[in-house]
Amino acid sequence: MGRLVWTGLTGVAALVGVQAAAGVSPPLIVAPLSGGPGVAVNFQSPDHAATVALSSTKAGADDVAVTVKLQALLRCGRPTGGAVVVSLPRSAQVPRTIASKSVRVNGKPPSKVSVSATTVTVGLPAVQGVTCDSMTDGVVQVAFAPTAALGNPRRAGSYTIAVRQAGAVHSVPIAIKP
Repeated sequence: MGRLVWTGLTGVAALVGVQAAAGVSPPLIVAPLSGGPGVAVNFQSPDHAATVALSSTKAGADDVAVTVKLQALLRCGRPTGGAVVVSLPRSAQVPRTIASKSVRVNGKPPSKVSVSATTVTVGLPAVQGVTCDSMTDGVVQVAFAPTAALGNPRRAGSYTIAVRQAGAVHSVPIAIKP
């Protein structure tokens, strides 16, 4: 099978059109983040409010770095709205516990990390010092380092990662390759 390369906004629009004609719903938009093909791949939710970046999309890959970004309300530049809940595919490899030092929320250690099956709940960092009442739209980024020991499903295919925070749920389709 040949490989198609789509670049720029025109390329993305054409890709979505091809996928729609082929009955792919929601469309998958995949873009290398850096370092060339296969280094990191970014997937976006259909509502464009959340993205998931995987350091590898290879089936069965271990120690995959996962970065989740979602649109959120920030107070004084800090995330609000409670814990971020990341539900990985049922067949993903998830350890029973994940150390807080393996996770960052907007670059800071989370207040808590808990695991239940393939769902990881990440508490927002504790607020220290004086705060203000400035509320702005922004991005909450939850980064799982390779030391979090997350692994891709063993079989190639299409999967979904659900991201919840502050009452909003975003489903991000991902593609795992052989």
